[in-house]
Amino acid sequence: MERARTFARKPDAEQWLARQIADISRGTWLDPAAGTITFGEWWVTYLSQSGNRLSTKTRDSGAADKWLLPYLRDVRLAAITPTMVRSLVDRMTEARLAPSTVRTFCGVLQGAMTAAVEANLIGRSPCRLKNLSSDRRKDPRFLSIDELSLLAEAIDPTTERW
Repeated sequence: MERARTFARKPDAEQWLARQIADISRGTWLDPAAGTITFGEWWVTYLSQSGNRLSTKTRDSGAADKWLLPYLRDVRLAAITPTMVRSLVDRMTEARLAPSTVRTFCGVLQGAMTAAVEANLIGRSPCRLKNLSSDRRKDPRFLSIDELSLLAEAIDPTTERW
């Protein structure tokens, strides 16, 4: 927690104080010490406080153990940047994770960081990714007339269908 701060010039100190007072009056002031908690420390708190089902917590823990904690465990929450998040996504992509898995894991990180914002630990989430690759589904295959005729002939009209 910041107890004292020194400035080379009095106007700089007055300007800083004015910003702090304005942030307090707007309700946007954050304790500077709050963002010093590491992602690993926050993850334990976040996971224990989340109201998610056990299966979701298990999935989230797997994502964290495999991808989030090795990369972010010792990083202060306030130091996590969108660039770091993008780098993590790039690592997942290079490891050939399916796009849906990457999106799920990013959602896990985003949930933890959004909770950190709501807990007034950081001012804004670094998870602002756009254009995550999407699963490219193959174009649907339609039967030709000949294939449709063969299918119709193969159906036994005497069997119950539903």
